[in-house]
Amino acid sequence: MTTKSEKGGGYRCIPTPELLDAAKLHKKTKLQESMLEKVIIQMESLQKRKRQILEEEEKLMRPTLTDKSLIGNIYDMFLVYMRELHPKVKDMNNTIQRSKFIFLILFLYSPKKLFGRNMKNGGLRDKIAAVTGCDRTHISHNCKNVLMYYRIYSEFHKDVDWLYGRIVERLKEMNLL
Repeated sequence: MTTKSEKGGGYRCIPTPELLDAAKLHKKTKLQESMLEKVIIQMESLQKRKRQILEEEEKLMRPTLTDKSLIGNIYDMFLVYMRELHPKVKDMNNTIQRSKFIFLILFLYSPKKLFGRNMKNGGLRDKIAAVTGCDRTHISHNCKNVLMYYRIYSEFHKDVDWLYGRIVERLKEMNLL
């Protein structure tokens, strides 16, 4: 509805109820579009971050070693270094020491297994079992616990860190890394 303005002599619009409803609907639609745009932008951002995280995870979970024929040599190094670290321990193949070795091998050959994923490195469990003198089932059960031991037990953690450093250093000296 249009009326003549008394002051300026021009015309001004007096909104009708229908026009007011249309304006409210337009404002509401703009708000919804704004909300949709925000959600779309947020989803795009999340997708980008997710890709970045997956790429970073892939890099971190990549095995350091793939040649399983080195596991026997690594076990020999492990035993030598364990005797150096704990000269009073008589049985270097006891459950705790073996768990340290399993952790090291998983970290080097199949880091994903430490986080509950399947071992994709065929025959790794058999090779660990062969060098430690255990059966596969025992190795499988140990795989489930070694990360927890690493996180909870400070002595286990310190030993594994020290052993890892020594073994990696030796592998580099041998040009195997």
